Amino acid sequence: MVLFAFSHLDPFGSVAEFTDAALRNLRNGGILSATCTDMASLMGRNREAFSRNYDGATTARTEFAQELSARVVLGHLARVAARHCKSITPLCVLLSPEGNCLYLTIRVNRGASKANKSLEMSSTFLRHCLICQERVFVKLQSWPNELRGKGEIDYGLTCECAKTQPGQTFAHAGPLWSDSIFDSDFLAIFQTKIEILDPDNKALLTTILRALQESQLVDCPFFFTTMQLRPRDGMIPSLEAIVKELRAQGFHAARTNLHKKGIRTSATLAQFLQAVESAKEIIFCDNK
Repeated sequence: MVLFAFSHLDPFGSVAEFTDAALRNLRNGGILSATCTDMASLMGRNREAFSRNYDGATTARTEFAQELSARVVLGHLARVAARHCKSITPLCVLLSPEGNCLYLTIRVNRGASKANKSLEMSSTFLRHCLICQERVFVKLQSWPNELRGKGEIDYGLTCECAKTQPGQTFAHAGPLWSDSIFDSDFLAIFQTKIEILDPDNKALLTTILRALQESQLVDCPFFFTTMQLRPRDGMIPSLEAIVKELRAQGFHAARTNLHKKGIRTSATLAQFLQAVESAKEIIFCDNK
């Protein structure tokens, strides 16, 4: 049987029905890239189709839905690869400028122990607080015990929203990939090959690569956006000003390539909002 070193999936819609054949026929160390155009289901607008395509996975409509959907697809790829005793290593995740395509690139390696570790990374759920936006990964092994537990359930969140707010205060999504979605070595090699690969679009590729490199330096899953901000004075600082202020306060922060208004940071939502206010004050003082 001929095994391929590189495969690219670009169907009209979900890649799920082609992933088994693609991963089965990739050699050790092979590269698989995929273009996902089923954005309606990936973004949570068609949850039934999403569940059918991706192993019964659930999703949630959040401000970081782009990364959430990418992690669900990566989790699907890891589980399919494990059937063939293979593991995956995500190399990069990109969103098209129009927001209608999601591009994923992974490396596939053979080996039972590697496949087991990769499978563990894909057997994770996200627990997301709808009030304070706190996010936490929950392992699949702890899921049944929590649901069957008597008395007060430990939701894994540090916030008190479930106790102080009425109704459903959090959402679940997954199973999904919980490890890094970028590979620094791959991005470094990509940087050296820009002129050779596409000299006509060097400026565009350099901009994309810079955003990817910044994102992978901030080892924090998901991001916050300025889309939900509703300041009374109508003033929202630039993303660069917010990132600068977050870093000045000691947090890791960088813009993300998965959302035009997104910032990946180690700060909580409250700390993020405080940094936005501080950035506004600095801009106001500079304009005086």
